[in-house]
Amino acid sequence: MIYSFSEGRMFRKCQRYWYYSKRLASPTARDPLRREAYLLGKLQSIYAWRGRIVDQVIEKIVVPCLQRKTQITLQTALQGAKTIFDLQLDFALKRRIFEPGFKASAHEDDLAALFCMEYGQPPTPDEIEKARAEINTALSNLFQSPQFQEIRDSIKSAYRITAQCPITFPYAGATVRAVPDLICLFQGSPPLIIDWKVHMFGMHDYYQQLVCYAITLVSCGPHKGLPGELRRCPAHEVRLVEAQLLTNEARPHVIDQDDVLEVENRMAAEIHQMLMAVDDRDSKDLTAEDFPTTNRLGACATCNFRKLCWKN
Repeated sequence: MIYSFSEGRMFRKCQRYWYYSKRLASPTARDPLRREAYLLGKLQSIYAWRGRIVDQVIEKIVVPCLQRKTQITLQTALQGAKTIFDLQLDFALKRRIFEPGFKASAHEDDLAALFCMEYGQPPTPDEIEKARAEINTALSNLFQSPQFQEIRDSIKSAYRITAQCPITFPYAGATVRAVPDLICLFQGSPPLIIDWKVHMFGMHDYYQQLVCYAITLVSCGPHKGLPGELRRCPAHEVRLVEAQLLTNEARPHVIDQDDVLEVENRMAAEIHQMLMAVDDRDSKDLTAEDFPTTNRLGACATCNFRKLCWKN
């Protein structure tokens, strides 16, 4: 079983959602139901979509320039964001994920699917322009805000930076998987993990997810992009920063060994619950009725799999 911190959060919120997303959905299955679950799992809110575009600009435009030690300007990043935004908006408005033969691997840059196109109305011009403006604000803050000067200096002083790097390690009967937004490595000092967030209010604290990233980073096995000496760094010494790009706030998280133990216990408990729910059965032997629905008020209103669940 593959476990990630976000999956654990998903399982806590609604076990049936987790089933549709992680057990039923399949990009290659011939079963129409499994295929539909896979496609519905691609749906995003406008807010999540614009946040993903910021991540993509940083990963595909900003970080490669920094890795090559070449200059990167805000204007270059904004132009890249505009290109990605326009391509993905067109893709989403045409609902192209539902075209026959759709393969996500063939649409690395233009893939987007909006929740409102399946469960409501197309986004209004005001919503589209607001999303575009917030992307520009997030990138402008990253490049220019004094609040992120220390982050910019840290990235430039790192001898290696890696964006969206999958890391794994075995734990409690599962494989824990994490994909930090940015890992910065330094000579003679602990690594730094940066998590980009693009929320208007930015009130939610993601420190436990970041702690999970730290645990996975120092526990992962041999990795071609990460040196072996990382395994000698205790998880509580990894530096963690949550960068709220819209609210213009850099939040460093100082953790200790108790924080690490708390997150390890949470991960173990969630893995145990998932394993118990699956009960050593193959995905083909599971049904939606094996997993209870949520009792959280309002959760169904934003559920990607509502049409499958309610039909059931």
